[in-house]
Amino acid sequence: NGFWILFSTHLGNTDTLVRTVTDIIWVGSKGHWRTENVGRIYYTLLFLFTAWGLITTHWGTAMMLFRALGVVASLVLALGAIQILRVNTRLLPVELRPPFWIRAGLLVCAVFYGVMFGAVLLR
Repeated sequence: NGFWILFSTHLGNTDTLVRTVTDIIWVGSKGHWRTENVGRIYYTLLFLFTAWGLITTHWGTAMMLFRALGVVASLVLALGAIQILRVNTRLLPVELRPPFWIRAGLLVCAVFYGVMFGAVLLR
């Protein structure tokens, strides 16, 4: 039973990642990718991510892979906090902008995860 739960979760997460990256590429480009069939982009990315996953499973133990995932996630969280802060302070109308303490919390989050990412790289 646990296998099927983890298997379906993995399939859902993989599909979400590939769809998100496909949408970013297709919507964010004005050149060649915009005229390309979106299904072709999707299946190319699915193949590349699957091949990358098969390669990385042979790099070490599961704990080493979880550590690597944590390091990458810390960079994503740091950058994400900066992007949210920028959107909240630049693009939202003044009456919809969050209060100062939420902005400060986002800044603290960005600094914390950025320092964690840097500490692992310098180690």
